Amino acid sequence: MMYTAREAVDIFKIWKTLVPAKIQASLTAAAELVKKEAEDVIGHPQSEWPALKDSTVALKERYDWPANAPLLREGTMKASIHMKLMPWEAVVYSNNPAMWFHETGTRYMEKRGVLSLALYRNEAEINSLLGTTFCKMVFTSNIKYNLTSRKDL
Repeated sequence: MMYTAREAVDIFKIWKTLVPAKIQASLTAAAELVKKEAEDVIGHPQSEWPALKDSTVALKERYDWPANAPLLREGTMKASIHMKLMPWEAVVYSNNPAMWFHETGTRYMEKRGVLSLALYRNEAEINSLLGTTFCKMVFTSNIKYNLTSRKDL
């Protein structure tokens, strides 16, 4: 479908106001999904994670930390998960330095990804959120423009 220069400018004006708000709403929803999932997996054994070592279980018992609750001692790691929203971007992160070691593992500590697991588990829903939003913007704004602005319809 070909548009005149005037029609293209009108479509751009519609997109200029619709796109940022709708994309940001979808990014916010996606970040909230990942953040909640990441907070929820801490303290609960996950099938993707190795079992706790006997030495870790003994340490948890000695300090009266929750038993069989991986990555949970006093709740500081769970509380360290945040999300930051920027135009066209949403970031879920932890400001706890230990999270990096859990995400990647070390020579002495097996990998127990929290943020990566949360993202992986919500990938389909995030794709659906962002894809649906994009399709709705493309088709809704185009149909709305065509039905209200074009004289030849």
